[in-house]
Amino acid sequence: MSITDFAMDGSGVIHLVQNTGEGYRCLLASQEGELLAEYTPADGYIRGLVPLHDNHVAFWTITEQDKERQGLLMTLQYMDMERGKAVPLAALEKDFYYFTLLDGKSLLYADSDGVYRSDLYGNNPEPLYRWINHGIIVSDVLAMQADEEGRIALIYEGAGDYNYLCLEPTTEEVEIRQITLALSPYNYNRQFYKTVVAAFNRKYPTCHIELKNDYDKTALLTELTAGKGPVLIDAFLTGFEEQEKLWEPLDTVVEQMGITEELLPSVLELGKINGTLYGVVMDFELDTVVTGDMELKNWDYETFLQCVEDRSDLEAIFNLYGGDYGTYFIMYFISQGIEDNYLMDTEAGTTNFDSAGFRRALELAKKYCVREDVILPGRSVLSGKVLCNELTINKPYELALYRICYGEDVNYIGYPTKAGATHFISSNFPLAIRRTASKEDKEIACAFIEMCLSYEMQSNAADDLNFSLSVRRDVLEEQIADMNKSTTVSKAGFEPIVIGDDLNIELDGKTLHDLIDKAKPRRDFPVELRNILSEELELYFADEITEDMLIEHLESRVGIYLGERN
Repeated sequence: MSITDFAMDGSGVIHLVQNTGEGYRCLLASQEGELLAEYTPADGYIRGLVPLHDNHVAFWTITEQDKERQGLLMTLQYMDMERGKAVPLAALEKDFYYFTLLDGKSLLYADSDGVYRSDLYGNNPEPLYRWINHGIIVSDVLAMQADEEGRIALIYEGAGDYNYLCLEPTTEEVEIRQITLALSPYNYNRQFYKTVVAAFNRKYPTCHIELKNDYDKTALLTELTAGKGPVLIDAFLTGFEEQEKLWEPLDTVVEQMGITEELLPSVLELGKINGTLYGVVMDFELDTVVTGDMELKNWDYETFLQCVEDRSDLEAIFNLYGGDYGTYFIMYFISQGIEDNYLMDTEAGTTNFDSAGFRRALELAKKYCVREDVILPGRSVLSGKVLCNELTINKPYELALYRICYGEDVNYIGYPTKAGATHFISSNFPLAIRRTASKEDKEIACAFIEMCLSYEMQSNAADDLNFSLSVRRDVLEEQIADMNKSTTVSKAGFEPIVIGDDLNIELDGKTLHDLIDKAKPRRDFPVELRNILSEELELYFADEITEDMLIEHLESRVGIYLGERN
């Protein structure tokens, strides 16, 4: 009853792990059915049996360590039938998938990065085989065994299936050129990049890309400024526009790839600095504003603020979730980056904080945007009680949700800007190439970017919830066409729906294309300026400084920043 694992060793002894209902015990029996030994650990439990290199069978126990050491201790043991007791062979504290012995003196273990040899306690690990260098994605290792000649056989799980892998020891030296991709741990496309790295390393076995995400921003910038460091950089780690001098121009590179016509030009703009392409994004989202007032065709900052003032029965300006949204209102509704905002004239180097217009904006922000209640998006905007709703579009089917929720009585007007209402395209920070890298390393990096933008990689990623709208026209069309009656749509702030008979691919596809065609890249304030504004505004909306103090602080700090910038 309840046998959870079974094996036979080289001498013919049968090893069993049994769940007794109160725990797990290891049983050893002869082929005739005679019980030879049994063992139940005093602490912890037996996870399973482990075949060894010399045809013996051990068992794997897991125990919780004391408060000082914390964590779990994995121990490899075998039953000494003569002594009638369990004998420890090896122990490991770190996270891993599977372990066994490589020989009498070495431990063999597999984790999320690859296969390693170490001493019997996990010290001085030596990598024997890294998954990503061979184009393999592994989510678990279910079994592993070495033989006396040093071959390693294992079964791993990856991409939803099970695979057998046999590794042969070799002394052959293969020259491999390796570059590093520095990726932020907060990049929501981590799995996409990991998949492409695996595919790239499989396709080009002598050109490996190593993916690393443990960088300190200051140390990384110091390294890049000195002309060293990773070749491919997720600009989230460093900033993008303010580090223009670090990046390799990519206009000619992308043109030579022959895929310019296959990419959405408005999305490519996200990777440009002063008209030159320095980085590439892999997917994007649309940010926009809807209002129930169908008569409103446009608004700039002034007319937007006037719309707020003119509505005497207004309860909220936009959807929010309680707390200080005054800072958000100032920085994202009446500001769209350093070149387009209601707060300053960067070209002239002047500020507008000590003005009736800014005081007016502060008054409206304090009245409508600093509150404890929640204003959900939805049909309240149609009644006029809420002026507008902020919406993001990460997947085409979300337009079906918005259409069903708001009906046709909704106006995709966009955010106010100096020039009028605008929809915005935003994304992760671009992927850039270090300008000082060698010609050979740049060629590898360019080949990697080309693979990232390929139909195969983009199409494979399209179903991933963390992958938004594809930068490729053909894959975006596939994402639109994939909507069906059974599609379930969930979006924060809205009740989940099944599209059902409300499916209208043609209409939602047209709406999406109209928004993309009119959208512009979203630009934020430089980090230093953004920090100045948010620090002072948060103090003001928390009633820690007065309006006059806020204006005085902003006039001084932002004025100094603009003076140094110009």
